[in-house]
Amino acid sequence: MPAEKGHFSDLCESRFQPSVFKGLASIEALFWMDRFGFFNRTAQTSYFLLPALLWLVTVAAAGAATTPTPRLTRGWSFESGAEGWRPQGCRRERSLERAAAGSSSLKLLVDFPFAASVTYEGVLGLERVGRVVFSCFIPEEAPRDVRVLFFTKDKDGLYFQHLHGARIGRGQWQTLEVDLTSGSADLAPENHYSAWNTLAASRMNLIGIKFVCDQPYSGGVYLDQITLQPAAVPEEKLRIIDFRDESSRVEVYQKFEIAFQLNREFPNPFDPDQVQIDALFRSEVSGKTFRVPAFWYQDYLRSEGGTRKEAFRVEEANKEVLLERQEVLTPIAPPCWKVRFTPIEPGEHSYTLLVKAGSEILEARKRTFTAVRPDAPRSRGFVRICKSDPRYFEFDNGEFFYPIGHNVRSPFDERWWVVVLKEDRLPPDRGTYTYEDVLRKMRENGENFVEIWMSSWWLAIEWNREWRGFHGLTNYNLETAWKLDTMLALADRYDLYYHLVIDNHGKASTWCDPEWDENPYNADNGGPVEDVEAYFSNREAMRAFRKTLRYLVGRWAYHPRLMGLELWSELDLTGNGWDFVNHPVKTQWHQEVGRHLRELDPWDHLVTTHFSTDYSRVDPQVASLPEIDYVVVDAYRQKGSIVPLLINTYQACGVYGKPTFVTEYGGSPWATSADQVIPLLKADLHGGLWATFMTPTASTPLLWWFEFIDHQNQYFQFKALASFARGEDRRNKGLEMASASLMANPASLLRLGVSVLKNRDTAYLWIYDRMSMEQWPPPGEEPRFREVKIIVPDLKPGEYRTEVWNTMTGVVLEAASVKCNGSVVLALPEFTLDCAVKIKPKE
Repeated sequence: MPAEKGHFSDLCESRFQPSVFKGLASIEALFWMDRFGFFNRTAQTSYFLLPALLWLVTVAAAGAATTPTPRLTRGWSFESGAEGWRPQGCRRERSLERAAAGSSSLKLLVDFPFAASVTYEGVLGLERVGRVVFSCFIPEEAPRDVRVLFFTKDKDGLYFQHLHGARIGRGQWQTLEVDLTSGSADLAPENHYSAWNTLAASRMNLIGIKFVCDQPYSGGVYLDQITLQPAAVPEEKLRIIDFRDESSRVEVYQKFEIAFQLNREFPNPFDPDQVQIDALFRSEVSGKTFRVPAFWYQDYLRSEGGTRKEAFRVEEANKEVLLERQEVLTPIAPPCWKVRFTPIEPGEHSYTLLVKAGSEILEARKRTFTAVRPDAPRSRGFVRICKSDPRYFEFDNGEFFYPIGHNVRSPFDERWWVVVLKEDRLPPDRGTYTYEDVLRKMRENGENFVEIWMSSWWLAIEWNREWRGFHGLTNYNLETAWKLDTMLALADRYDLYYHLVIDNHGKASTWCDPEWDENPYNADNGGPVEDVEAYFSNREAMRAFRKTLRYLVGRWAYHPRLMGLELWSELDLTGNGWDFVNHPVKTQWHQEVGRHLRELDPWDHLVTTHFSTDYSRVDPQVASLPEIDYVVVDAYRQKGSIVPLLINTYQACGVYGKPTFVTEYGGSPWATSADQVIPLLKADLHGGLWATFMTPTASTPLLWWFEFIDHQNQYFQFKALASFARGEDRRNKGLEMASASLMANPASLLRLGVSVLKNRDTAYLWIYDRMSMEQWPPPGEEPRFREVKIIVPDLKPGEYRTEVWNTMTGVVLEAASVKCNGSVVLALPEFTLDCAVKIKPKE
């Protein structure tokens, strides 16, 4: 099913992001030009000409660097005008009345007690600025309590500010300065609780100076000689400081985490070309070693009740609706470096940190911690493919894992509300609070598995810098990263496992749910790729994606709740059209990325990629790769019921000798109204769960329409199947799809179908009304079946226990003991719609 096509347009904050200049002028060259008389004017003129020339050379030297290199010095003398400074709450003009230097200044016509300010927006490069210096003049006739505030803001509205403590003297120019170095005590956070740091400085795109006064006054105040002065280059050797670990003892399969700082910061701490930190762990018992990337972390305070509104385009309904964002994340505390590690065996572990920054390399002293044996309920470990029966999954401890769940790729689905239910507005987006409710209901009803997406509108950490919270390639969104942390904590709380989709097809498509126009890899957005199909072969794109994978592994691979990583959802829909569907370059890309993930990930998470529509779209070259651990696909029916499609899906995908399952299915692409969609989805949900269980598929299929499940309260469907599946370890039993015969009156035989999974001594059966699996009947019109017998052949002679189950309630309708002389003949009790049967040897 195509992903959401909505595009967010922030209605509350400016989405303006000026172009990024690449490259850096040679400061040394400018120095020698000055020494040899190039700037043979007055000292004052040279003072402002040098920054101007530096700016011109910076533009001319634009290169291929992926990280923006900002101006090192900037000055505004207002000799020729306002020079890009915009007024707020006042009028401004160039004035020849007075100047701190030169012949003119910037005059602000204020109307106190209303605050007056001027702002400058653009590429500032504050990460390389040591201080801002400016001069101001307050006339004698102005009140005595005029105060001056300097502030800076990023594109998403994150403010830092400094209010000068002393009153500004009247009748004379006064020079003020603000420390802009990392950790500056001058800059206080406004509307959040984080600390000023180099990354925050690099993201600021606006500075401003505000005049405030409680007394009435209408007249002029003046500004002049505003300069951003370069920070001093640190001379101290690279050091690790403020080291913290949570505990010296952790349980096996639980998180061991350390946090620390370096004695310097970097404009982009996500880019390993600027700074790369790895933790080297060693089990002192087995000698196994693990290399884990460190990652840059910002903590947040989560709250609900935000009212920020965004426009959301729903293409299927041809309308734009408003979405209210209620989850609010407020940054708190200084950011820091972190390392997360999960021990997989008990005993003492040692570790050290290896830091590389430019030509400097630092190896920290060795430290230790102890991993202890876990409590039994928490000792399952990571999800693996069963070595002895590779159709199925199991945990590190050998326990069988049969995923039961559905797809909850993001907190809302605009099509359910706007297209199906015909609503004019979307319910509020509650973000991770939505998952608290949904995951709790899933767990209460026996589900243990859910798919979530790193889509641009939900958990992506990298996207177009014009979108709120994003900053382009290899400069990650720490809010969404924190949300994924929260999601993993919720998985722990509710004992669930995630199927994490890294990229959805629209990100690299121009023809199906296209998002390529917004993709930061797109050359139109400053990326390295001219054409979307070249994304899969472009080496710069691959290098950037490897950096993203490094961050992903460093931050989240420690967690056993990540069952698997899906590189692409609906890979076949990427590119410019059908001609690119099974292009060999995609196979090569998956081979390289899969191998790189193997090298990066110490815990060897399972890796896959995904195909749209149905099993016929699977690219056999990709699915056969050893780097692809299991095969996942859509199952969207065109007509009839979902049952034969799911059977055919296993038969087609099972040939690869890997676990396979469906991650998207449900409904008809032509059904758009509630009276059409709901009966189809009820039939697909119910039929999909039970039909799939009667195949050697590794998991239940994951229904796409999670809003339907929640809105229509269909969780009981999973509870019934989970009750039937409990304790049924399918591994190494030779279970295969088979057939059975029904005996009933002619009317019933016309309607009833049967699906069977069996070996020589065990059989699971589902007897169902075929018509109801095409479209669910209205309440009160469900068919009932009486005097139906089922004949199950090819069973070993002996005594068996049979159970007939209600598939709606998950309870046993009837249990009996029967003797078998090669076949079991079982008379079924009266049932509605369908029933399920277990036949197992009597103990």
